[in-house]
Amino acid sequence: MLTKVLASQCFRSLSPWYCTYTALQILANQQPSVSSLHASLQPDHRRLAEEEDFLCDIERDEEQGGQSAKLRGGTETDTETIENCPMMNLDFADLTPGQYITTELMETWGVKIRAVGKANGNKNAHTPGNAARVFDTNNPVGGGHGDPDLGSPHNSCGGPGVGDGGQKGSLYENCIPMNNVLVIQDEDTAQWDDWGSGGKIDFIFTEPVFIKEVAILDVDERKPARLKWWNPAFDKVKTGTTGENGVWRQKDMDLSNVSKFRVQFPGSGGIAYLNYTFCPTGVR
Repeated sequence: MLTKVLASQCFRSLSPWYCTYTALQILANQQPSVSSLHASLQPDHRRLAEEEDFLCDIERDEEQGGQSAKLRGGTETDTETIENCPMMNLDFADLTPGQYITTELMETWGVKIRAVGKANGNKNAHTPGNAARVFDTNNPVGGGHGDPDLGSPHNSCGGPGVGDGGQKGSLYENCIPMNNVLVIQDEDTAQWDDWGSGGKIDFIFTEPVFIKEVAILDVDERKPARLKWWNPAFDKVKTGTTGENGVWRQKDMDLSNVSKFRVQFPGSGGIAYLNYTFCPTGVR
């Protein structure tokens, strides 16, 4: 009975410090004191301050050219487990331009895609069944529609991309071919085109993953995009504002036990790739 009560208190407190203390007291056949229980349920001001510093560090890193800034979020990860599991470089290269994606990647990549557009008046994006669409950056305008902002590479690097953000030598230069990217589709047309009013694309994993890197193309609004993830400690960060046709990369993210990852766009934009370690059931 005592063990059940303590486990219940530990769960409600969500305090690893109290859980550890409780385990030690159980092993010693002692009941934790009321004062220790009360203390464990109080807000951990030092931890809250550390989380605020975490977000501030990310913003400072961005100001200093944060494309390769290292995130300090997530939880401890078993290095041996990670090494024994495959690294998934989800760059959408094997998909067909114009294809709508929801559950098609679950068997091979262990992920479901969910796209939701942000309404603009009485209009909204075209996301049939909450599907995102594959956009071919090698042919960004197709039959006259589309968006040259999402071309890759930038025209200063010999590609079809247009915009000041992706120029060669700029902070967010777009000189590495992106091929296919994932977008929220503008309207129900044959031509791929990104929705200009923003929205969100979710990656919902069949098993928790360890996220390493993500790249976003064309965050050209005044507001940055936001990355959000769900693991034992929900958190979020802002991307840089790349200008038209720029590429924002976040390397060495080291986010563990992520069950869902979201890219939230303030306007137009596409996801170039997401790299993560995926361990199917039984591999761990």
